[in-house]
Amino acid sequence: MPKVTKFHPKEIFPAPAQGSVGWIDSSVEDSKNFILRDHPENPVYGLGWELNDTFLSEFPNKMHAKSLILEYLRCKRWKVPLYHEIDQVIGGIGRHYTRLMVPLVDEAGIVTRIYYGVSPLVTPAPLVVPQ
Repeated sequence: MPKVTKFHPKEIFPAPAQGSVGWIDSSVEDSKNFILRDHPENPVYGLGWELNDTFLSEFPNKMHAKSLILEYLRCKRWKVPLYHEIDQVIGGIGRHYTRLMVPLVDEAGIVTRIYYGVSPLVTPAPLVVPQ
């Protein structure tokens, strides 16, 4: 299990990929209070940098917040990397992307940080309703 003190994403990922990597402060027990840190930019306002330093439970879309809370809690409890392909519609915006979550432990072996990387499979766009 990688340790927080030994994991340095800026040394691992090339510069262009660093903008797609963020992390979650998972040092508290209640996953609703996990905090988004260094959240990547997103072309959809409300889903990018403006979410930095917010609790997962404060994610703008409550259904999305519940999913994130459970996914990051699972990553913390299982202590294994998780990979998801996500095809979703939030607020009328269609998004299709992948996410890799990597849990990191402190010296006591507790997952206190979860790094994640996202990669869009398509450019986010408003859905057009057929007439």
